[in-house]
Amino acid sequence: MNYELKGIKLKATTLQETMVAMTISLITFSIGLMIFINIMRTEKSMEKLRASLLLKELILETKLNKTFINDEYEKGTFTIVKTISEIPENENLIKLTIEIHKNQKPIVNSQELIPLYKPNIKHDF
Repeated sequence: MNYELKGIKLKATTLQETMVAMTISLITFSIGLMIFINIMRTEKSMEKLRASLLLKELILETKLNKTFINDEYEKGTFTIVKTISEIPENENLIKLTIEIHKNQKPIVNSQELIPLYKPNIKHDF
C-alpha cells in the first residue's frame, strides 16, 4: 500500500510484516538475556571457586606453620575469619574454623579437627 502525504509517498507495512519483525526482536532479546544470565552465573561460580582454593591453601598453611591463633584479615576482595577452639572432651584436638566472606556475605567455610601431638617426656629418676 502506498499513501501520499503532501507529495511524499509512504509505504505502509502489513500486519504480517509487523508480527515477523516483533518475533525476530523477541528472539534476539531472549538470546541476549540467556547469554547475560549465563555470564553472571559463571562469574559467581568463579568467585566461589577462587574462595574454595584460598580456603584449602589457608588450611594447609595453618597446619604446616602451626599458627593456631584466631585471626581476621583481608586478602584481595575477601575477608578471612580464622577461629581456633579447643575440644573439651579431648585435649589433643583443636577445631579449626575458617570462613571466607565478601561484602559481609559468607561464600565458603570449613571446620576441621586437628590433632595436637604433644611429645611424651619420660623422666628417669
